[in-house]
Amino acid sequence: MWQVKKAKDAVQEEIESGKKYRYPSIDALYNSLDTTYRKALATKEALDKVTGGKNLEDVTGRHAGAFTGNWALASFITAMSGEARSLNPEEVPTYTIFDAYQDDARKMLYTLAEKDAQALINSAWADIAKVKSAVELQGFIKSLDEVYAQKRFTPEETVSKEDNATVNEKTPLWRLVNGEIKYKKDIGKIDPAIGRMAPDYASAIDSLVIPQVRVAAQAYAQITANTTSAQNFLENNGEAKFSFQDLEKLGFTKNKNGIWEQKKLTAKATDEERSDQVSNFRKAHAMITSMTSSIRTLLGGQEQLAINVLKAAGIPEALYTNEPDYKDEEPFNANGISFTGDDGGAGGNYSGTGKLSSAAPKQVIVNIGNLLEVKTIDLLKSPEGQTAEIQNLKEQLAQALIDTVHDFDASWNG
Repeated sequence: MWQVKKAKDAVQEEIESGKKYRYPSIDALYNSLDTTYRKALATKEALDKVTGGKNLEDVTGRHAGAFTGNWALASFITAMSGEARSLNPEEVPTYTIFDAYQDDARKMLYTLAEKDAQALINSAWADIAKVKSAVELQGFIKSLDEVYAQKRFTPEETVSKEDNATVNEKTPLWRLVNGEIKYKKDIGKIDPAIGRMAPDYASAIDSLVIPQVRVAAQAYAQITANTTSAQNFLENNGEAKFSFQDLEKLGFTKNKNGIWEQKKLTAKATDEERSDQVSNFRKAHAMITSMTSSIRTLLGGQEQLAINVLKAAGIPEALYTNEPDYKDEEPFNANGISFTGDDGGAGGNYSGTGKLSSAAPKQVIVNIGNLLEVKTIDLLKSPEGQTAEIQNLKEQLAQALIDTVHDFDASWNG
């Protein structure tokens, strides 16, 4: 399993390193996308190598049976009980080898759940990002136990239906003995997919995932409840240091609607004042986008959640996006700078003192279909492909490309 993590870490490293660069040309963007795509194929190949034929013991790195800590404890207690029985025939061990095996089996299943939990939590973050209102968010929180609770299987559902299945594969994963769950022998040899049907696995996932998702959703609800909460979150969290006082120093104030806007220049503003206005806007934009990237990691990597917090704090879209449609349709007129021609809100080039000539908007269209489909269909249809960890892979790789394009757009339009 460490090889899977190594492959995933390689992809994440590529994503993060990609955020540090700017792309001065289309060729540079193509090279970055090609690198990301190749990383995706390499990750898929690594997953194929390490998931095929791996059993529960291989995946979890745990063992149920002889020479475990529980086994040693049970052996010691059994030996002591043997001596006691020589004095009292009715003396029985308080902790047996069978008890030790059951405890080891449960540890193995819990470790499997730990490995799967984070991908499920990431998926829940994505679900939170789809919520459109405070009412919907409260509904999301109220439904957590029912929506995210793991399915409970019956012992019979764990039995292999294959004609060439072994005797152990045709034996139910567990049975009830006096109302207690007892797992079958050689549990470490089973397919991890069967292990995910165990009641202890389901209970572990529920305890690891649902409370964390609830805390995350409730915290997000509090952050976006009002402007003050959103602003406090932005100023006190994330690696990028940010202060609304710094925004004020750049000439931004809140309007009557609670939206931060740059002070407009008069028609008599000098060229120096106009250039300072543009410079301060660019500084503010850089400051906000840096802060957005930082807080996004605290919000499950979901860009939409970060944007929602920015909106709650009264930060206009023009300060954190490079999309032309989000910008003021007449940004330079608003700043007291005239322009000639119809720029359509797409930006343009200066053609003289205080003039802005019309320029066609720059567009970069990237088709990510290949990344999400080529050479991945076999993996996603396989039993291993149904695990939460691998199901989350497509989303991670798509985000890699999205981040790459955003970085390019920042330099192209910024």
